[in-house]
Amino acid sequence: MKAKEVLAKMELQPGTPSGILARYYTSALRVHADAMLATDELIAYTLFLRVVVCYDHFNSIQPSYLATTDTTATVTAKAKLRAVSLAAMDRLEALKVTIKAAVRQEKEEERDAAEVLRLQNEACHRKREAAAKQRRQRQEEEAAADRQRRKQQQQQKDAAAAAAAAATAAAAAATTAAMAAAVIAAAAAETRKYAYECEVSGSSKPDWRAYNTEAQRLITAALAVGGNSTARLPKGVVQPKFGYTLHFTPSARFPYGYQENDSTRQQRALRRIAAATTVAAAAAGAAASVTTLSKELYPEEYASVWQQFVDTAPRKTITKIEKVHHPALLASYTTYRDVMVAPNNGGNPNELRLFHGTDAATIKKVTSGSNQCFDRAYSTTHRYGKGVYFARDARYSASTSYSTCDDDGKQRMILCRVAVGASTRGTKGMLAPPERCSETSMLYDSTVDDTSNPAIYVVYNDAAAYPDYIITFE
Repeated sequence: MKAKEVLAKMELQPGTPSGILARYYTSALRVHADAMLATDELIAYTLFLRVVVCYDHFNSIQPSYLATTDTTATVTAKAKLRAVSLAAMDRLEALKVTIKAAVRQEKEEERDAAEVLRLQNEACHRKREAAAKQRRQRQEEEAAADRQRRKQQQQQKDAAAAAAAAATAAAAAATTAAMAAAVIAAAAAETRKYAYECEVSGSSKPDWRAYNTEAQRLITAALAVGGNSTARLPKGVVQPKFGYTLHFTPSARFPYGYQENDSTRQQRALRRIAAATTVAAAAAGAAASVTTLSKELYPEEYASVWQQFVDTAPRKTITKIEKVHHPALLASYTTYRDVMVAPNNGGNPNELRLFHGTDAATIKKVTSGSNQCFDRAYSTTHRYGKGVYFARDARYSASTSYSTCDDDGKQRMILCRVAVGASTRGTKGMLAPPERCSETSMLYDSTVDDTSNPAIYVVYNDAAAYPDYIITFE
């Protein structure tokens, strides 16, 4: 509706107080209509506020001016304007509530959005931290695996280097050992070419005495060790009461060295001759003898024999131990051992100390110098072969079936050195050991009762054993 139409309808004239009121009313009505049509609450609020302001502004006009022209139309217009203003104020209050609610909801939504954003940021941060942690863990695992791999490679290198060093050291040791063995073997071979004799008298034309076979063996063994310049001959080897030390370092006085008595310190010259000459002289010229061992004069030798006996025959009591010196039998035994047995067994004759039960007649043969000691023809036991029997344990030989008793209840056995060589199990009535190599027809050197734990040994050559000690017991 146009303003003129409104004024005409309200019967108000322009330029009069009632006309001014009509303009206010028209303006308020138009703004109120626009506010009612507004979709935005803030815009509607602003428009309704303008309606109220319009009414307030109208009320600010001097009341005296309006009162002089107060008509019924003016009163009506004022009432309508006031009604519009009141309606606008009601709408304003309602909009206030709505706007406050909207603002509050917006704030809550903003807070919710901020919280959601914060949670999303925290979740994203946790994801990034978890990813970083996994990345660090993976890097640490890769680094650890790399360190382990490098360590294993280093260990393999070290092991290979150690193995190479060990192999080199072993090869060097083997070479050194082989060279040393070769030197020792050469020295032993060289020393076996010679034998030594000792000066008997101190005259201008001294007599010389050949050492017996046992002494020659000790000398050869001592000189076979590289760098050794002395040999020890214990009591009983040369003389029953004296031991000797042989010094082979040459000097102006003793070109081949000298023999020194361990007790009196007396020195006698040595000379070196061909070995065959001395062995023949020792075997042919030296007589057999027996030395009674005592604990006081021969403590070590006595204890060795006594211990071996009592360990295997504890119920028997030793009354006497005698050392046998029989150059002829010893020469025969050492020749058989070194020539017949040792070469066929890698240089090792497998020499053992074994017991042999006997009687007084056999003991007499040994002490009288007879060249016949062991004779397999007289063997009465054929269980492991028809040969000469020896026992590892003294209790076996101590049986009265082998060591016969004298009238005074004494028994005797011999502790022998036996070159048993290679052994195999014997059978009853066996006249000789069986073959151990069909290609060479090489025989075993001896037979036994049990190859895994032998206690009985049988030899088939009378020279395979040497009577070292005579043990009298009861």
